[in-house]
Amino acid sequence: FRTATLRIDTPDFTARHLTFQNDAGYGHTVGQALALYVDGDRCYFEDCAMLGSQDTLFDAPLPLDPVKPNGKGPGEHNPRIRGRHLYRNCFLQGDVDFIFGSGTAYFEECTIFSKKPGDRSPEDRDTSVYGYVTAASTHPEFPYGYVLHKCKLTSDCPKGSVYLGRPWKEWAKTVFLECELGEHIHPQGWLDWGKTHGHFYYGEYNSYGPGASPETRADFSHQLTREEAEQYSMEKVLEGWIGE
Repeated sequence: FRTATLRIDTPDFTARHLTFQNDAGYGHTVGQALALYVDGDRCYFEDCAMLGSQDTLFDAPLPLDPVKPNGKGPGEHNPRIRGRHLYRNCFLQGDVDFIFGSGTAYFEECTIFSKKPGDRSPEDRDTSVYGYVTAASTHPEFPYGYVLHKCKLTSDCPKGSVYLGRPWKEWAKTVFLECELGEHIHPQGWLDWGKTHGHFYYGEYNSYGPGASPETRADFSHQLTREEAEQYSMEKVLEGWIGE
């Protein structure tokens, strides 16, 4: 949490046509290297690029873990304020669950590229899994976590080697609506990350493309009806704020 190229700690922040990049190296080699740390309400990004490897975008606030000395960086002692964040027509690139955190974020028509880690070798413990798109840590009282609407998921990773998400914390919430999924998406879609008694919620509505496979998705995930999907509109998720 001290590695971010840029840390935003304010409400009502807007960025357009900017690139946020952390080029420290691949996640398996250098670990966390954030390109962007977003903490604050009503933060809006349009036509921006977030480029990195492990943990490219930290969408705050921090989880509700007990505060520990030198534990979670400069925001460790701040109040955990629910942030509403909107990313429109953005490009996000990374590896190792590179969109993570506890914010309420809406990704509208974004391109999300899962980058093949260039430091992988045949000796790695598991060469069949190349990454995770999301790792939400939604607070229990937040009604929404991450919603991705009409996004395009692309990659240079092998077929079936990237999961849509895994729960960083027990109450993680992530929903994909009408997204195009490349063949890199694992047929199971979601991983419980050992949290077999977790309260996380994962859903999809009308996914399409070679990575869309509703019949093989993890049994704890949900294929939404149209009525259920309507509860994840931008207006409802962001409570009327739409970034303008």
